[in-house]
Amino acid sequence: MAEAGRHDVGGHTVSGCSPGHDHPQRRHLRPALHLDDVLMRVLRQWSVFDKTGLGADGEKARDELAAFLAKTEATAARFVERWAERRARAAAAR
Repeated sequence: MAEAGRHDVGGHTVSGCSPGHDHPQRRHLRPALHLDDVLMRVLRQWSVFDKTGLGADGEKARDELAAFLAKTEATAARFVERWAERRARAAAAR
């Protein structure tokens, strides 16, 4: 089972809360905000990753979705890290 704030998605752990997520003034830092606030909620509501009996095509599609979600989360995390680094450099230059 994934830790609080994280979701086990097809064998991948996807964060449900990242830096800036809980701060309304920083929500623009979350390029994957839609992932957390909309898509993951819908996928949980539909129990996409808990369904059984999907067959080979369904399992393959679910694995592809899990890989996409993990990649999207990693991309968003890199974006936030780079943004913070640029902001720190700008502050140090002042």
